[in-house]
Amino acid sequence: MTKEVEVEMSHDQVEHSEAEGEKLKHPRHDDAHQIISKYMGWSAGAGAIPFPVADVVALAAVQTKMIKEILSLYDVTFSEVRIKSTLTILLGSLPPQMLAGAVAGSLTKLIPGVGQVLAPLSLVGLSAAASYAVGTVFVNHLESGEAIEDINMKTSKATFRKAFDEGKKKIKAATTRKKVETSPESETPPAVA
Repeated sequence: MTKEVEVEMSHDQVEHSEAEGEKLKHPRHDDAHQIISKYMGWSAGAGAIPFPVADVVALAAVQTKMIKEILSLYDVTFSEVRIKSTLTILLGSLPPQMLAGAVAGSLTKLIPGVGQVLAPLSLVGLSAAASYAVGTVFVNHLESGEAIEDINMKTSKATFRKAFDEGKKKIKAATTRKKVETSPESETPPAVA
């Protein structure tokens, strides 16, 4: 049984938002994006698993758990089978070269030594970006107020691809920030007395 999500805002909130030109935000939006952020980290960890196939299985489990947590936040139930089939369709909407690169990256882990060190580096970012995109698709759909069974896969695929690119940018920005924070140049030298 599913519930449709209703957005309740006071008349004053609506007037204020419209006057400011802001897009109305669902009351659970920020919590949903905190869930997505948490699972981006777990997804990056799944991508770092040095064994082929195990990384993909772990990523699927992480994304399924993330979706369940998002659905729970919005008080919506959805079968695990439907979640997995929706995940498959969304991930399958990535460009073929991206999918081929991810498969090759996972299989590179079979090369003793080098493959187990280098392959996870590329898959960490892709895994986190994919989870960001999956989470974004579900949050956007839930916030539209439509029933989860009515998810439009054509629209969702386009949203997924856009969110995947946003996710890659977020990962790049986060890693750049970390490099700047940990570089010797970013440290303040001690005062000379």
